[in-house]
Amino acid sequence: MKVSTGSPIPRMDEPGRARRAHSCLPAAAGIGYVVVWAVGLMVWPHDLGVRSSAQTVASTYSLSASREAVQFILVEGLAGLLFTAVLLRARRNTLRGRSGAPFLVATTAVAALAASVAQCALGLLLIRTATQHQTLAAGSLLSMINHIDGAKMLLLAAAGAALMQTLGPARGSRTTRWALLVRIASAAAATTLVISGVGYLTGSAALARTVDLSGSLLLLWICLTGIWTTLAPAGAVSAGAEASSA
Repeated sequence: MKVSTGSPIPRMDEPGRARRAHSCLPAAAGIGYVVVWAVGLMVWPHDLGVRSSAQTVASTYSLSASREAVQFILVEGLAGLLFTAVLLRARRNTLRGRSGAPFLVATTAVAALAASVAQCALGLLLIRTATQHQTLAAGSLLSMINHIDGAKMLLLAAAGAALMQTLGPARGSRTTRWALLVRIASAAAATTLVISGVGYLTGSAALARTVDLSGSLLLLWICLTGIWTTLAPAGAVSAGAEASSA
């Protein structure tokens, strides 16, 4: 005897689920960026200044090689991938006018990723050099990492400035408010990143001290940008914003 099962059970909409999951990736990457940095700082909280002596560098980075390596992999390697993912997706939500800002956001993000990967590789080499008591080499490697860090800060500042100037408010009050928050965070992060970036490039201890502020604002900017990119559909700009860019 056949048993009626009533109406057929609807099949799961796998493509729809995949699209929804994909649309949430920018927010996940933005939040993940903050989490990765927090974990990295908990693993190894030491941060030497730009004027540290080679002896101080070698002695510090020979203390706990495994923890130092984990921090470099997290805050330079993984974090670099996450901020790049956020910015590359965010450029799709900027105005596509004659300014070329989406291209600038993409190129500066990829260049910053390259700098971050280089820092990760050099950081691992620094740990090995320090544990082998090669004092002068360790000092030179940290100086190189700091210079690359300064260049990366300027690249991220350029990406933030481009995103801020051409950000189109999405339709809908909620996403419009998020777009405003992203603009404010972009402006604040870009300004402070320029100051700390110049400090790291020139070895100015006074300017480099602003890295705590610029780093905090960078975390806020990337996180907010990831959330806004998830909320706002790609290319969702208001007619008024499009007209203003013409």
